Amino acid sequence: MSPPERKAPEEQFEDAWKRWAQSPPRQSPADAAARVRAMIEQRKRRRQPPWLFAAAAALVATIALTVHWARLSPPTVAPQPPAGIQAAPQLGEGQVLMWIDDKTPLYMTFQPPEGQPANGGKQ
Repeated sequence: MSPPERKAPEEQFEDAWKRWAQSPPRQSPADAAARVRAMIEQRKRRRQPPWLFAAAAALVATIALTVHWARLSPPTVAPQPPAGIQAAPQLGEGQVLMWIDDKTPLYMTFQPPEGQPANGGKQ
């Protein structure tokens, strides 16, 4: 007796496919059609209300617009002091420092009119 021949996996698959295709169906066509019909009817009964799809679409549109708007708007960044300045100088009472540009400081001194205290007479 000779050993059985080993077939390639493709041939084994083809043989199994042919055996399956030649086997009789598990269900008659009428039973299969009735089962499909019953499944369709069951799905119709479970159908969601029409406003649910509109609400979901509105939610998706709102999220998309919010993300789009957030990506287009520039980020809010605190203004940085001019590059050459490391620390603000100590200013006396009634003095203000404004930078006109990176290299031009504007020092202003405000003094009360003659005879009035610097804090406006309040203590």
